[in-house]
This record gives sequence, C-alpha cells and structure tokens, in this order.
Amino acid sequence: MLHLALLGAFVFLFCWPLLFHGIPELADDAIAHVAWDKSFSSQIAAGEWYPRWLAEANDGLGSPVFFYYPPVASYASSAFGILFGARDPDGWLATGYGCFLAMLLSAIGAFFWLREHVSEQAALAGAAIYVIAPYHLAVDLYVRGATAEVWSFVWLPLILLSVEALARRWRWAFPALAVAYALLAMTHLPTVVIFSPVIVAAGLFLAERKQAISTGLRTIGAMVLGAGLAAIYLIPAMFDQWKINIGYVVSSIFNFRYQWFFRPIGWGLDFPERMTLMNVTMFAFIGVLLWLCLRYGTDRAVRRVAIFYGGVTVFAFVFMSQLSYPFWVTIGDLRFVQFPWRFSVLPVLSAAMLTALSFSLLKMPRWRFVAITLAVLVAAWIGTTLWVARPEFSALGGHVTPATTMARSQERSRPGTCEYLPVTTVITQSCTNPAYLRILGLEYLLAGNAAKSAFFAAGSADQNSGVATVLDWKPRRVLLNVDAPEAGVLTLRHFYYAGWSARVAATGEAIPIGPSTPAGFMQLSVPQGKYEIVVELPTQPTEKAGRLISLISLAGLVAFVVFLKPRTLLTRD
Repeated sequence: MLHLALLGAFVFLFCWPLLFHGIPELADDAIAHVAWDKSFSSQIAAGEWYPRWLAEANDGLGSPVFFYYPPVASYASSAFGILFGARDPDGWLATGYGCFLAMLLSAIGAFFWLREHVSEQAALAGAAIYVIAPYHLAVDLYVRGATAEVWSFVWLPLILLSVEALARRWRWAFPALAVAYALLAMTHLPTVVIFSPVIVAAGLFLAERKQAISTGLRTIGAMVLGAGLAAIYLIPAMFDQWKINIGYVVSSIFNFRYQWFFRPIGWGLDFPERMTLMNVTMFAFIGVLLWLCLRYGTDRAVRRVAIFYGGVTVFAFVFMSQLSYPFWVTIGDLRFVQFPWRFSVLPVLSAAMLTALSFSLLKMPRWRFVAITLAVLVAAWIGTTLWVARPEFSALGGHVTPATTMARSQERSRPGTCEYLPVTTVITQSCTNPAYLRILGLEYLLAGNAAKSAFFAAGSADQNSGVATVLDWKPRRVLLNVDAPEAGVLTLRHFYYAGWSARVAATGEAIPIGPSTPAGFMQLSVPQGKYEIVVELPTQPTEKAGRLISLISLAGLVAFVVFLKPRTLLTRD
C-alpha cells in the first residue's frame, strides 16, 4: 500500500492542474473532447446508455462521431460530468478528472505488471518512468489533449500482464486478456493496430520454448474474443465509414507521408521538432538500460525480457521511419494510425520495463555515472513537460497569441472535427482550411436561424408553402407537426446522415428523406395535409450486428469462466 500511495502522490505532482483547471483548454484536441464529453454525458443523463449521434455537436446541427470514435474515455468523463453538475457547466473539469484518473490507473497498472518481474521498489521506479515518459505526459496529455490515447495507456500494462500470466497458465489469464483487449479496442483504435503485433509476439517470445506455440495461439484466441466483446463499437466503426469524411481526411490532412521520424527539421521548436528530440532522448535512455541488462545482467529470464523490449523498441523505430514505407502502402488499415510517431507509445513500455529490470544495477556505485546520465535525461523530460504544459492552461498565465485565443474561444461553442462530418455536407469541402473557417461555414449554413428547426421552401407571394412545428426533439427521434396546403419540400436544420428515415406518425407511410444541396440538411418530400411526422435514426444494421456479436462473445466468456474451467488453466506450472 505504501508504494501505491507514493505512486498516487507522484501522479498528483505532475497532473494536479487537471484537478483544479480541468483538461488544458489550449491543447490540440481538448476542445473537441470536452464538447463531445459534455454532449455524451447529457445524453446519458437523459437515459441513452450508448450515445452515438450527438445532437448538440456542430452548433446543434448534429454529428455521428460516436458511431466511429471509441467511447471509454467519454464514459469516464461523463461520470465526473454527472457528479459535478452545475459546478462545471462547460465540461472542462469533467474531462480533466477523467484524464487524471487515466494517469493514476496507468501508473497502478504499470506497477503491478512490473512487480511480476522485479521488486516493489524497482517496479515503483519503472511505473514512475511510465508516467513521466514525454510521449505519455508531455505530448499526449498536455500538448495534444488526446484523452482516448491517454486512456489507452491504462490497458497496455494489463494486457502484457495477462499475456505473461497466460504463459504461466493462470486460469483467469485468458478472460482477463480478452476483457483488457476489448477495453483497448473501445478506447483507441490506432493503438490497437500498433500494439496487437506486440501482444502476439509477447505470447510467443516470453513463454517457455515448449509452450510458445500454444501460448501464442491462446493469446490470439483471447484477442479474437476481446474483439468480439468490443464488436458493439467495432462493427459500426469499421463498416459505416462510407457515411463520413474520414477517408478523405486520412488520405490528405493526416497522410502518414508527412509525419516520419526522419524529416527536415527547422530551427524552431514546434511540434515536429519536439517529437524528434523527445524520441532521440527516449531511444538513448532505452539503449543505455538495454546495454546494462544484457552486458551485466546475470539472470537468464531478465535478459530474455530485456531482449524482447529492445526488439519492441526497434519495431517502433522502424514503423516511425521511412524504413516501413512498404508496410504503410500495402497494409490498408495502417493509414488509420495516421501518424507514424504514434508508435512512440511502444518505447514508453520498453523504458518502464528496462528501468525496472536494471534498477538494482543502477544502485551500484560503479554505475553511478550511468545513473546520473539517465537522471539528467529524466530531468530534461520533466523540464520539457513543464515548459510545454504551462502555455496550454490559460489560467496558469501562459503566453498565447491573440489569433490562437480567438480561434479556440470560437471553436469552444461550435466544435466539429472534420473527419466525422457526414459526407453530404458542404463543410467537408473546407477540411483543409483552419478551424475558424469551418466555424464560419457553420454560421453561413445557419444564416442566423436556429439549428434543430424546420421550414418549407419559400413559395410565391400568393402561395402558402406550409408550416412545420417541432413538437419534440431527441437525439435520434424528432416529432413534427406539419400543415402543408400542398405537397412540398420540408427541411430540418440538422445534418443528414445515411440511415435517417421519416414516416407519417398515424399511418406509418414512409416519407422520402435525403440531404439538401449544398448544406447537407435533412430534406423531406412531404404530402399535402395536416399530420405529424416522425423523423428518426433507428438502430442501424451494423449496430444490431455489433450488439449480437458482443452478446455472443460475452456469453462465451461467461461460459468459459463459470462452466468450462479447463484443467490446463487451473494452476500455474
């Protein structure tokens, strides 16, 4: 308990601004995540257990973001959002507390993972490195505000711990790995793509030689079961991508070709330069520790683990550099990782493990110079974190340019991430423009009118085109009262998304619905008369398929735990 208390104090030391100011509001993705979490939380409070269509996003024009974006981080933030209530009307604190919880849980998970290999003192040192590694703390948390990727660090040590337990044939290892992998899949898909080969490799390499194949197969089986558990999210996210703008964004704005480790470096210290310098120091840190473990470590098991995590670091380096170009162009799913520098997540794990493995060596007087060198690197990481974190909190008095302040303050009220816009809206044509231009685009579409309102196309001076009144508006179901003297076109100021349908409430008669041009609003061809119309986004086929697969997988998991209990997994070898 003492070590966990020290770890908690350590996390508080580096993450306390999250508890007092919330997520850093000037971080790259913070605005979008706060807005998403706020809408997600309000729809949960209204009784929607898994919000996918966010009705308040894009200034009330709606967004299908959670058909595609994983929900775990938003569930965590929503719990705090409900707790804080009126104290946190804009949602900054709720998202910040969610990130703090992620940092704390990631530290605890790393501690228990490392403790299986080393003493508690060494595990504490490794877990501390896991927390303050610059890609984890400085980049993901403070610079990018990437809440989902911050949460992914919670599951990585637990997955590796489960794989190692599977190699020892602990009976709960298989379901534990399946659940942890499912949680990672529902947290951050790019990390799933990056980390999955490492999971399989760990099952093959870290097991005893005679059990390598069987452990590898059980590892893959648990991953398949975990993917099945996460199918409720994965199936819509994978098979409905044609409905949104993500393909264009990934191939243009977020094209992997622009994000290599080796690229021209300017004289400034903007994000590319910071990433390069951070990775150089991380590789140097890992290289020194690996040399210590392999040159002077005497335990065969320790050397084996050190070799594995050295290999993980090499794997990360290759995929961060142009050496991996053939893989990026031939493996289609890799493009959704977007940034090769995202492979920086793997050296964070390697640094934590190698710190723990070499801890006893670093305490020896003969290695005092090496320990001091590594301490200088760590001090530089901490200094870098303080340097990059302070400007991201306006409350801490960081210097921010007026242009940045104006753009961020505007986007807070009208957040919209371009890749999750329906393909039928005209705003997708401005994805390469700065965010404030997309905000102006939303204002232009609304033209001073309220979102979530209905109107008929204007008729001639002596012609009454009809009246439509909104009786009820829920995120996925709208009830309208219509008085149409003649058949006409009714438009709802809300984005159309493939799957919306409309019908006459009393008779169930289907009403044609599609996108308006060029705005992309919902547009209905309504008949003459007075009646009520139901416009709804019913459960999509992909949602139904995902739920079914997840239920079947959950039943299989329960059967495995409760009824089967294979004898080969009952005890450790």
